[in-house]
Amino acid sequence: MSKPLLKAITDNRLGDIRLIATDMDGTLTQGDKFNSNLIQTLEKLAAAGINVLIVTGRSAGWVNAIATYLPVVEAIAENGGLLYWHDAERCQFLTKIGDLEQHRQKLAAVFQLLKTKFPQIQESEDNRFRLTDWTFDVQDLSLTELNQINNICLSEGWSFTYSNVQFDILSY
Repeated sequence: MSKPLLKAITDNRLGDIRLIATDMDGTLTQGDKFNSNLIQTLEKLAAAGINVLIVTGRSAGWVNAIATYLPVVEAIAENGGLLYWHDAERCQFLTKIGDLEQHRQKLAAVFQLLKTKFPQIQESEDNRFRLTDWTFDVQDLSLTELNQINNICLSEGWSFTYSNVQFDILSY
């Protein structure tokens, strides 16, 4: 963005901002961690009446803590599966899930199917803290293999995505 354009936005529009939605990993983190500058910035934004919404693929367990302890208004977990409010002891499912236990069993079955075809994949450590999706760790998979995984997930009625952190099997 050019400096004159950035200055014009700052001079004319910054006062109109009420919400900032942002990714977490690699955007708010440095070396996979939050730093004190981030916390101070979030506090300044809250004091200025600018709400912050964090959106991440991280697990419900992670995001519950983020929404509770950081000065953010809301946080979305599991690639859009759950919404946590800052001052509430509850979350809202953003994905339609009937029976949660059955949902997790179906996700586990799809993962086991993938594992028969790609034995090198491993369930992620944080998977036990997840509700709406199933994750496995990033492995050396080719683009062809990623497309095969995507096609298997789609044929089983699931969606598939990946990041620099994890691979995710999720509901449509």
